[in-house]
Amino acid sequence: MKEKMALFDEYIEDLKHGRQDKRKNEKIRNGFYDLLREQHVDKETRWRNIKEQISGDPRYKAANNQSREDLFYDFMRSIKKTKDEEMREREEASLKAREAEVRREKRPEMARKNRERQHLRKEELSTQFILLLNETIRDDNLKWKEVRKGLQKDIRWGDLDDLDEDRLEDLYDDHVTTIRRKRRDAFHRLIDEAPVIELDTTWEDARPHICTEDRFEKFGVDESQREEEFVRYQKIRKEKALADFKELLTETKFITHKSWDLINDEENEVHMKEIIQALENDKRYLQLSCFSEDRGKIMTEYTRELKVSLSDFRCMISFFILI
Repeated sequence: MKEKMALFDEYIEDLKHGRQDKRKNEKIRNGFYDLLREQHVDKETRWRNIKEQISGDPRYKAANNQSREDLFYDFMRSIKKTKDEEMREREEASLKAREAEVRREKRPEMARKNRERQHLRKEELSTQFILLLNETIRDDNLKWKEVRKGLQKDIRWGDLDDLDEDRLEDLYDDHVTTIRRKRRDAFHRLIDEAPVIELDTTWEDARPHICTEDRFEKFGVDESQREEEFVRYQKIRKEKALADFKELLTETKFITHKSWDLINDEENEVHMKEIIQALENDKRYLQLSCFSEDRGKIMTEYTRELKVSLSDFRCMISFFILI
């Protein structure tokens, strides 16, 4: 038993000495490393050169001959490892900084592309909604709330969630406007195609000739709206006919600056007859037959303007000659 206790005490004593030796070696190593740092040792430093500079330092002497060189090369390896780690950290930091810069640079472009995608998506949905309206809505007098309630029963309505209420209502208003424009244009063509409706024909005289047509029934909500549009369109037709006639006069080379004097000569009615003969087969002349007085005034005014224009031109030429 005493032998075992002695062996145990010896073991404990060895451990204590081991720990002490370890602490001593660590102190020697740390002191030696501090000495090397003070000498600014780097990867280019050689042992044979540095040892002469530090040999007088107590921290150098504290290490034995063999461990000094080993400690030096251990220190050199730690420097290299530290440098490599620093370089890697700098490279990683540089890479992260570049990635962040690229993200910042791309942010406006990504935002623009996102806006374009959203716009394209809304345009696609708008087109789908227009097709839905074309297939289901023929009545141009329905209110949006009524239409919306009916469309919600269609399976395609669920695909339109990305369109806000204002956009849907605007598209419906456009759809109604398109229907009304098409029906108005069809009503106009009905008037144009009726041979008995002249430019001066009244609503009372025109109505019996067109009231049985489908284009008549589809336009307007009541009789007063049809009459109002008829009167408005007759005015447009007359204005266009007058403009067409003025264009015809400019195309007629037979009418010159001399025509004003010729047609105002009481003894000479030939020239006016010749002008009428030159124009009377043209549709633009014939369609104003019901407004012959207006047509005559336009013709007279045109010949006067030709004469005045020539006089003004001669005065200008004379002025420049005098200068």
